[in-house]
Amino acid sequence: MRYPEQIICRAVSATPATARHLGFRLFPMIVPTSAELPFATYQRIGVTRLAALGNPVGIPTVSMSLTIYAESYSQVRELADAMRELLDHFSGNTLGVEVSQVTIEGESEDIVQLEGGDLPPAWVVTFSLLVEWQEIT
Repeated sequence: MRYPEQIICRAVSATPATARHLGFRLFPMIVPTSAELPFATYQRIGVTRLAALGNPVGIPTVSMSLTIYAESYSQVRELADAMRELLDHFSGNTLGVEVSQVTIEGESEDIVQLEGGDLPPAWVVTFSLLVEWQEIT
């Protein structure tokens, strides 16, 4: 299976500024109850592809969200700053997929109550991303 989210997760896990906080704790939407903070989730929101005369043109653009959860405001901000520096205008390829550009469309903060007992609230930063990608043949 080849998809752009793989490339983004690999880049986050391979970059020291983000990997020292997250390691490999990046999950597609659902987080295991055993996961410790901080962690991140990602979700594909949709795919847009231009068409002309009934045929696709250009490369598809994936809209996705990337949400970071941490124990403190300072930790989530440090991680969000490192994530922004890595991902804004990121490009790369691996596993037969090329990401030609990542654009950060938006960024928001929140506090959420995690499920699973008497856990304290988590600080959250969510990025809205546009990812231009294609499979390499």
